[in-house]
Amino acid sequence: KTSLDDDDEDFGVLMHFIGNSLFALKKYINALSYFEDSTERKKMHYGINDEEYAMAVVDKAATYVKLGDETRAMESYHDAIESGGLPSDSWELGIAHKYLGGFFFNKNMFDASFESYNVAIRIFEWCIDNGQVSTLKYDDIVQCYTHLLELEDDRSGPISESRGTICYKLANCYVEVNRHEDAVLMYREAIMIQSQIFGADHLSVANSLHNLGN
Repeated sequence: KTSLDDDDEDFGVLMHFIGNSLFALKKYINALSYFEDSTERKKMHYGINDEEYAMAVVDKAATYVKLGDETRAMESYHDAIESGGLPSDSWELGIAHKYLGGFFFNKNMFDASFESYNVAIRIFEWCIDNGQVSTLKYDDIVQCYTHLLELEDDRSGPISESRGTICYKLANCYVEVNRHEDAVLMYREAIMIQSQIFGADHLSVANSLHNLGN
């Protein structure tokens, strides 16, 4: 820090790096001050439409989550989305939408929650299909699917094509993280729904049975 001028473009990058280091050490209050400093500097140097700025805002939001300040976390994730700085295929953009989905869900704003979770899932699925995700990140998409199942009960009832699809996809995710007993339950529910809607000889039923057998 002492070797850089206060208005140096790299100062904001350094503040962000220090914030990430403190976050990793679970020193969240200290990390927050560095993230706040970094976002202001990056906003000044790059503008709000830049990925550098948006990523700093995302990290600030994650710190608010750790500190239990859900309102400021929501506001920060919303700012990151609205900035347009996050690439449309980035996992971080999916995380932002996932958090908004959870925030709206807890506030009983179910339509907004449903929309946010679906946006998050579309991003996560694209990342998975293109090999951009590690097994550890499957927890994010599992959370989205789990909440969508709850929302589907109110929207479409226990027997619907969309619920069957969610059960099937959630089961696939459970397999990826070695939660095989949970996967079995979801495959069985998917098969039950798909059989009632499409008939026992439908391709979707065959796919679910095949995965269940594996």
